[in-house]
Amino acid sequence: MDGCQCLLLDAEVEHSPTTIGEVAGWSRLNPDDADLARIVPAVNAFIRNSCPSAPRHLLYLSEDTGKHWHHPHHPGQVPWVIWDADTRLGALMLAARLFRRRNSPNGVEAMTDAGASYVSRYDSDIARLLRIDGFDTPKVG
Repeated sequence: MDGCQCLLLDAEVEHSPTTIGEVAGWSRLNPDDADLARIVPAVNAFIRNSCPSAPRHLLYLSEDTGKHWHHPHHPGQVPWVIWDADTRLGALMLAARLFRRRNSPNGVEAMTDAGASYVSRYDSDIARLLRIDGFDTPKVG
């Protein structure tokens, strides 16, 4: 097919920034938790729709063969997003932090003799990985 390189992936490759199984494994949670089932799709939607600078690659799926190709100009191909490792890690960390905050809307995690202990509302590591806030990629024009 005029010099295109087929990647050894098929149509079943996970193309979301993170999965329930990944977040459950990272946080040592039950993957059947209903809160996790709400948080992970919301994080994936946020990254797809609100993080235009989050590192990703567009590949193109051939409807005929079910294989991914680098070349976007073959007829019958649709774009397929493959997320970079830093985006996948940022999504994983964001979902885990949101899960931890689910029972503390004000951010208070525990009250002790020394005062309140808080779950962070902002994590610069996540912002850096997802290229949001002050870590967005500079643009011209």
